Amino acid sequence: MSLRSFSKLGFVFAAVVATYNSFPMDAFQGRGLLFLLGLLLSLGVLFAVPLRREVAFVARRPDVWVPLGCWYFATNALTVLGSLPFLAFFAATKHVSALGLSLTVSLMFIVQIVLGVAYLAWQTHTIREACAGRESGPSVTLQAAKGAMVRVFGASAICVSILLIAVALVLFVLGGIGVFAFVFIGVVGLAVNFSSSALLLRIVDVRRPFGEALSEGIRDSWKFAPRWWLLLLVQHFLTGIATYVTVSYRTGSHFQSKTSWSFDAVWLGGYNGEFKWYSKLMAAYEAAPWPLVTFTAGLGLTVLAIVMKVRFAHDLRDADHDEDPASHDESEITVDDRVTSDGDSTKEPHGQDPRHSAGDDRAV
Repeated sequence: MSLRSFSKLGFVFAAVVATYNSFPMDAFQGRGLLFLLGLLLSLGVLFAVPLRREVAFVARRPDVWVPLGCWYFATNALTVLGSLPFLAFFAATKHVSALGLSLTVSLMFIVQIVLGVAYLAWQTHTIREACAGRESGPSVTLQAAKGAMVRVFGASAICVSILLIAVALVLFVLGGIGVFAFVFIGVVGLAVNFSSSALLLRIVDVRRPFGEALSEGIRDSWKFAPRWWLLLLVQHFLTGIATYVTVSYRTGSHFQSKTSWSFDAVWLGGYNGEFKWYSKLMAAYEAAPWPLVTFTAGLGLTVLAIVMKVRFAHDLRDADHDEDPASHDESEITVDDRVTSDGDSTKEPHGQDPRHSAGDDRAV
């Protein structure tokens, strides 16, 4: 079976698993459907207006979605295997505490980290290849991504560690300050995510030393922040980095009303698909999230992250060529084909990108 077919099977398998786990439905789980509808409408506007060129770009390059489909298959298969009685040891957990933070570790958790790093490296390398005009194929990009896995793990670990240190600092130093502690977490989260928006695109370039690629990725993230900032803020809002939820419901003869708000330290420099608005709502109702909502929202947010990364990769490629045309690899891209507004395919010589010749209206 080819990787393309395996990827398609992965999307179907993930949808089947989510549907199977969604029934019977608990009393409060459906109350998050309005949140899901709002998310899907927001994504539709983003894909139709500010990101329409990138959506057209990836729609004509289905190989961009192969890593995501394979990751869906691998992670769902891992979850199914972990639920089997004779593989109970695979999901057995051990609690580890450090600096006031508690972490649940298992063999499954470790394998999930390995799969996550492999996915980050493969997906990012696939995007770079597509934006450079190289139709390498999933097998070639997967082989190339293997060499970048350690680098991707290192960069991801640095970003996540900064966020965890911020949380630990809040717990030990700012724990009694209340609102300021949550705001501090939010500010640190924004700073880390704005600093790493272009990080993976630089890290997967194994031709450069890790330290050089890391510093360049951070520098480029801030260099393009004036162009990307609104998209990044919208992504933060839709994910639910800062949430406010108020609910009222009756259980038996008791009427309950709850209000919660929070700032979460979540790294969005990769392809995070966690929909915190819904998870916070279900926490307020003291109910488990409905798997179908979680899967649908997660898929939508992941697609948004991929399309945004395509935008970033195009901008970085153009900047690299403008700064040093002589060092530009002519084999990278000689023809840049786009989808015009009437749906016809056009081909422009490199340096005459239609995004610029017709005016760059990609900024949000």
